[in-house]
Amino acid sequence: MLGCNKLLFLCFIRFKKIHQKYYYIICIFLFYRSDLNSLQFQLTFSIPKISAVAHYRSSGVLIMVQATGGGEYWGEYEGVKAKVYIKASEVERNSQKFLHLEDLKMDFSVKDIQMGIKNVHNGNAVLEAALNLFINSNSQELLKEMKPHIKKKLMVAMKTFIDNLFSRVPYDSWVIQ
Repeated sequence: MLGCNKLLFLCFIRFKKIHQKYYYIICIFLFYRSDLNSLQFQLTFSIPKISAVAHYRSSGVLIMVQATGGGEYWGEYEGVKAKVYIKASEVERNSQKFLHLEDLKMDFSVKDIQMGIKNVHNGNAVLEAALNLFINSNSQELLKEMKPHIKKKLMVAMKTFIDNLFSRVPYDSWVIQ
């Protein structure tokens, strides 16, 4: 059975340099649940705001307009809530116990989304404004469409991060009984 423990923990994460800027995310861990016997952990956290800039490539039709091409994507996501489930096991290496990630699941929601694209069809300002109006008017529906791909990418990054932590930090540093 998972026991519930409230936790207020502030975490700063720095991402790599993009366009000569560093990007930071502030995470506030709201609470965690754990079962030390089965090594199951659930984290619930909040990210007040995420700003993103990326290059995109697309192909297809959007609002009866050919949407093939690429350009710059921007996004502002506010009120991000996420839940992460971790199942681990003990492994022994060099006579020391470590945790090994067995299972990882996550889900997230975003309260407010503002996003758009730039440089549509070689700078067609009218088309760009129409597409961005459509995107922002339907942002939650678009997020639902993008969510499986986003979760897949986040899971790969989280798995790598957790595997690295578990392989470097001994079991006794994680689990204090």
